[in-house]
Amino acid sequence: MNLSYIQEGEDLYSRLSSFIPTAGTDLNIKTTVSNILDSVQSGGNRAILEKTFEFDGVSLAAEDMLVRPEHLEDALLVLSSSERQALEDAISNVTFFHKQSFPKNWKSKNLHGGIVGDRGDHRDPNDVAIAGFATGETQGTRCGLHE
Repeated sequence: MNLSYIQEGEDLYSRLSSFIPTAGTDLNIKTTVSNILDSVQSGGNRAILEKTFEFDGVSLAAEDMLVRPEHLEDALLVLSSSERQALEDAISNVTFFHKQSFPKNWKSKNLHGGIVGDRGDHRDPNDVAIAGFATGETQGTRCGLHE
């Protein structure tokens, strides 16, 4: 299982293509999405409004982009029960997926009886995952492995 993370960079698409052969095969889609993202990054709301008109034929003003709380409440009232359930399921699925990406704390004994583990909080660059070796004892104070 490959648990490495691909960092964004100039060669992202070529690295994705080697990792997932079907990634980036449609150059037209890749080019269109890249152009939209570049445009929005440099042009902000103005670019969003231009792209909305270009792709959807809808002409909006910046203040039209704001969704007022009462509009959200009204929208909930007109949803069918199956539509509302679909939205709630989507929220649950995205939330579940997001929670899986959090680092996890774990601790165990290796074959030699050494305590191994990972605190899962790697904000401190001095934190490391601790591996037990043949000594049967691993000191892991930086990772909080002592009980």
